[in-house]
Amino acid sequence: MLIKHLLALTSLYPYILQASCSNSEPLITPSISEVQQNHFDRANSTLIDWICKPHESPFLSWAQKSVYTYIDQVHPPPTLIPFRDGFYKSSCFVDPIDTEPEQYCIFVNPTINHGQGMVIVTPTELFETSLGNGLKLADDPAHPDSIKIVQMPEKGGLGAVAARQFRRGDVIQQSRPVALFANDRPIWATRFGHNIRRQAVRHLPLETRAAVASLHGQGQTEDEVFESIFEANMLSTKLYGDEHRHFGALVLQESRFNHACRPNVVYFIDHETQLMNLRAFESIASGEELTISYRPLEMDRESRRKELQETYGFRCTCPHCQMSAELGKLSDQRLARIIELRIKFFSEDPMFTVEDAEELVNLCEMEKIPRCIALSNLIAAEFYNSVGQVEEVRGNAEEARNMALLVDGLQWPYLDDLELLLIHPEKHDSYLSRR
Repeated sequence: MLIKHLLALTSLYPYILQASCSNSEPLITPSISEVQQNHFDRANSTLIDWICKPHESPFLSWAQKSVYTYIDQVHPPPTLIPFRDGFYKSSCFVDPIDTEPEQYCIFVNPTINHGQGMVIVTPTELFETSLGNGLKLADDPAHPDSIKIVQMPEKGGLGAVAARQFRRGDVIQQSRPVALFANDRPIWATRFGHNIRRQAVRHLPLETRAAVASLHGQGQTEDEVFESIFEANMLSTKLYGDEHRHFGALVLQESRFNHACRPNVVYFIDHETQLMNLRAFESIASGEELTISYRPLEMDRESRRKELQETYGFRCTCPHCQMSAELGKLSDQRLARIIELRIKFFSEDPMFTVEDAEELVNLCEMEKIPRCIALSNLIAAEFYNSVGQVEEVRGNAEEARNMALLVDGLQWPYLDDLELLLIHPEKHDSYLSRR
């Protein structure tokens, strides 16, 4: 049981991926498909002009302006091979320094995603196997008018607000990435890997490329700005049926959500559909800003702010960071205590008590950390079960399941444990284990 819990702890928190930047020239001939070109011709030029407007801004550096020009270029169509499920196969390549090279290919479907298109960089066999196992990319998610993107000059750009009222657990929106990039090899942190990503983005419709270029990025050169866009806006995901390879997912509208260290929105990407699910963690009023966290919520205050400054270029001023020094210190102490109590439980310390289990649940709730709440309630349920207090198990197991489904859907690693604790606690391996 200990090993199972410790392994899962390493993957409890989906966070925005980081990618290295470099100064380089394209190593692969840029291209775009004839199918895409026909789609671009139908695109709304007014919207494109609006999205691309920042390239004329005097406040942007030369490098930032050049990215808009770079994205806006139309290139000769490549040879695209029909693949399956509406996707076409484009350029393929191998890592030139890999001792056991694996071929990666660019796959594109220019019409799904409500016309935004989708591009995937992955080994062919992995993509084909995932589609065969049930990866579902054909159905476009509904587009409810639940979010408004508005100017937020006090935060240096745009932000998202609720277009209506939400209660905890409500689905705010589902959306699919416009790009999935394999992120499991050192190549993706090299100039070669960066150029492959730019090559892949050029397969997307013009309007989508313009939207990508309008995302937050910074740097002194065109390449630095482009890689900074990916670094600041990619989320972690995996292809359905494969739990080993990590991918970076670029989602457009959700990239407009600003950060808060205690956000009111939680999210996860469903591996089966690659849909990003955004749900309300608490009640949200119409017109209230919608926020997500760019970093794990259990980081201490100074570590969070330092990473946000280094990666995104801002010092966090969310309400949680604006607490007084005394309150901030108390919050950090609670986080340290949470880690201490988890270690005590996972190490099967015989001194772990019912008071410890209850304290852990209370600390996670005080800190308003959803996955912490889910895991602490599972720990409490297992502890009660381990000492034979079966009547106490159900309440904590139900709370753990409800919170887990909110923040991770059916992908939470302990759902089977929870179902067993709810239905047949005496069959769970924790039963009477501490007696």
